[in-house]
Amino acid sequence: MTVTEYLKLNGLTISAFADMVGCSKSYVSYSITSPAGFSQKIAERIEAVTDGAVTVEELRHKTWRQIRRPECQPLADYLRNEGITLYKLAELAGVTPSTLYGLMAGRAITDQTKFRISRATGGVISPADLISAAIDVEGDSTIG
Repeated sequence: MTVTEYLKLNGLTISAFADMVGCSKSYVSYSITSPAGFSQKIAERIEAVTDGAVTVEELRHKTWRQIRRPECQPLADYLRNEGITLYKLAELAGVTPSTLYGLMAGRAITDQTKFRISRATGGVISPADLISAAIDVEGDSTIG
């Protein structure tokens, strides 16, 4: 069961749930929708608070190796081949790790961010490789 399903089933708000778990409302809200997911510590608390209805396995993030979006394959391949973390690439590109996680989850990024990532990879990944299946932020057409 997901956290969202648990909240609906039990008539809870994100705020009330965050209080039960002992973390901020913004953290819960972000972690529900983010590929980064919940930290191990918070995931364990959630499993305890929900009496196992929501398990740690369901709450942990997906790593770049687990993301199977074909549009993200060049980025995943680069990380694997270079042996660097997504966090290191974000640092080199001057973007936040959540920007890269978002891209891998299908969120659109600006052309400027695409060029930053391309420069950080020495051109191994071109801006064209970073097209996501989300709404193009430069226009309003669906890509992919």
